[in-house]
Amino acid sequence: MTAVSSKSLQPSTTQYPPSSNALSLAAPSSLGLPVYSSSGFDLLSILARVVNRPNPRISLGPVDLTCSFVVADVRRHDNPIIFCSPTFCALTGYDESEVVGRNCRFLQAPNGAVTKGEQRRFTSPEAVSYMRKSLAADKECQTSIVNYRKNGTAFINLVTVIPIPGGEQGLPHEEHEVYYHVGFQVDLNEQPNAILDKLRDGSYMVNYTAAGGGAPQLPYPTRERKGHNPPQPVMSKGLKALLADRTFIESLPPSSTTVAPPSSEKADSREASTSLSTVLLSNTPDFMLVVSLKGLFLYVAPAVRRVLGYEPEELVGKAITDYCYQHDIVPLTRELKESSATPGSTNDLPHSTMPRTVDLLFRARTKAGDYVWVECRGRLHVEPGKGRKAIILSGRAMGMASMIWSSIVQGGGLNTSIRNTRAISRPEDEGVEVEVVETEREFWGSLSKEGVLLVVGRGAKDVLGWAESEMQGMMLASYLANGEEHAMNVLDEELRRMYSEGRMDSRRVYTRMRRKDGGHASVHLVLHQPQPQSGHDLGIPRPSVLYQIQVIDHLPSNIQASGTLCHESSGDVFEELQVTRGTSWQYELQQLRFANQTLNDEIGLLEAQRVQAEQQQQQHQQSSRGEPYDGRASSSYNSYGGVKRSWDSRQ
Repeated sequence: MTAVSSKSLQPSTTQYPPSSNALSLAAPSSLGLPVYSSSGFDLLSILARVVNRPNPRISLGPVDLTCSFVVADVRRHDNPIIFCSPTFCALTGYDESEVVGRNCRFLQAPNGAVTKGEQRRFTSPEAVSYMRKSLAADKECQTSIVNYRKNGTAFINLVTVIPIPGGEQGLPHEEHEVYYHVGFQVDLNEQPNAILDKLRDGSYMVNYTAAGGGAPQLPYPTRERKGHNPPQPVMSKGLKALLADRTFIESLPPSSTTVAPPSSEKADSREASTSLSTVLLSNTPDFMLVVSLKGLFLYVAPAVRRVLGYEPEELVGKAITDYCYQHDIVPLTRELKESSATPGSTNDLPHSTMPRTVDLLFRARTKAGDYVWVECRGRLHVEPGKGRKAIILSGRAMGMASMIWSSIVQGGGLNTSIRNTRAISRPEDEGVEVEVVETEREFWGSLSKEGVLLVVGRGAKDVLGWAESEMQGMMLASYLANGEEHAMNVLDEELRRMYSEGRMDSRRVYTRMRRKDGGHASVHLVLHQPQPQSGHDLGIPRPSVLYQIQVIDHLPSNIQASGTLCHESSGDVFEELQVTRGTSWQYELQQLRFANQTLNDEIGLLEAQRVQAEQQQQQHQQSSRGEPYDGRASSSYNSYGGVKRSWDSRQ
C-alpha cells in the first residue's frame, strides 16, 4: 500500500500552526519538556493542516480514532513512514518498530516483501499506479486496494492520501511546499458492520447541523458505498422494529430485481436493507434515474413502469431525448450540458460550491404513445478518483391543469389592481420622476385535499399583510376570522367533493379573513377545480384545486371592481402548458417577458405624458393668474425615460 491522501473539508485563509518550533511557545510542563508527545512528533498540527487544507477534493467525512492513519515524509528517500497510529498497528498486525522507516508498499504482499517498481502480483496494479501518479503530483487520491496483514490474511483497505502543504512548520514562505503525506486506512470488511451496529443501538452520532448552515460538505461518496449502503441514521422506532422482524423481511414482495431473503437463521442486515431498498424503488410514486451528461439512461428504477409504462431495461442505454417531446429537446439538452459546469473551475469542485441543482421539466412519451409532463430534480455526481460524472435525478409525472376562462367568469372574474401615481421633483436638468404604486386586490394559489396552502400568490401581502413564505404550508382555515364556521364547513366540503368526485364547477363564498395587523379583511373565497390534461389513467394525480381570494372594499367610482377578460371564454387559462403545444414552455415564458416589458414601456410613456400634461396645465393656470412659474416641467418630460416605477412588470 502507498500512503493515501485526502483533502480537508474546509479551506482556510489562516496560516498553518507551527509543527516543531516549540521554543517559541510556553512549554506544557514546568520541566520544559514536550510531555504530550513521547516521539517528539507534533501530530496535532499535521491533522490541523488536513482539516484546514485549501481546495480539498476528497471528503473524509467524520473521522475518529477508530480510523488508522500514517504520516510519510516525502523529502526522504522512498517516502518512509515517520508516524503510525496505534489503530494502524492493530489493523495490520505489525508493531510500530516494524512500520516506521518503511514505505507503505510492504502491505501489498502477504510476506511484506515488495520492491519499488516491482510488478504487483497480489493486489491491483491499476490501483497502485493511480496512487503513485497522484502522489507524484501531490494530488489527493482515494481507492480501495487489497492489503495483507502480518499473518498473511488479506483485507480490503479503503485508502485516502492527502498531501498537505505548509512545509515543515507552516510558515508563510512554506505555503506551497509539501513535506508530508497523510494516509487514512479503513477495513471495508469490518467498518460498515461497526457503523450498522451503532445505528441499531442509537449510539451513532449524526451531525444534524451540517444541513442547516454548518460547514459545507463535499458531496463525493466513495465508490465502495454502492455495495453496502447503510440505512439512514435517523428512522422511526416502528421502522427499526420492522427491519429487525424476519417475518416482515420475508413478506416483501419479490420482483425482477428483488434479492431473495437469506436462508440462514441469522438474517444478513445488508441483504435485508438491499431488498427493502429495491421494494421502495419499485413502489414509490417517484422514480429514480441516472443519466449521463449526454442524456443516456444509465439506471432507471422499477417504479418507472407505474408512471410511464416502460420496463427499466427498455430505457437503459437509450437517450432521454428519444422519449422527449420534439419541441422540448433543445432546452432539455441545454440544461443537461449546463449541469456539468461548476463555477470557478472546470476540473476541481470549489470547496464553497455545491453541485448545482438540475431541474428538468419536459413532456415525455409514455409506452401507450401519450405525452405527460415529467419533472426531474437532482444533482451532478462525480465519482472520486476517476472523475466520471453522471446526473442522479428523481422523476415525477406532473398533472398539469386545464381550465377555461369562462369558469373564472363564473367565479366572479378578476379583481383589478389599484395604481396611484405621484410626481417627485428633481433638479431642472434631470426632469421629474413619476412613482407608481400598485396595490393588488386578489391573489391566487393552490390547495391540498386537507386545505394546506401549497402555493401562495404574490398579492397576499397587499390583501392580508402576510408574506407568501409566511402563509405557504399553513392551513387556509387558520386565516379565517373567528365566527366563520360556515365558510370553514363550505371549504372542507368543497375540497372533499372536488378531490373525490372531480366536480368542475367553481364555488364562491363570502367570508372574513385575519390580517397580519390584527384587523380583518372581507373577501370572496373562490375555489376552482381544473381538469387534468392527460395521464389520469396512468395514476398521475389530479392537478391541485386552485383558490382565488378577492378583497371586497369600497373603491373610487372611476375604478371597476372586476377586470374585463381579454381572452375567449372557451380558451384555456394554461394553454402555454398544453402537452400538444408546438413550442417549449421556456420559449413561451420568454415571449411573455417580452410582451410584459413592451406593456411596461407603453404604460410608462402614457403616465409620463399624463403628468407632463398636468404640469403644463398647472403652468397655464399660474400664468393666467400672473404667478411666476419656474419652468422645470417644460423640460422634464421630453421622454418617458424619467419615469420611476415601484412595481415590476409581472414577469
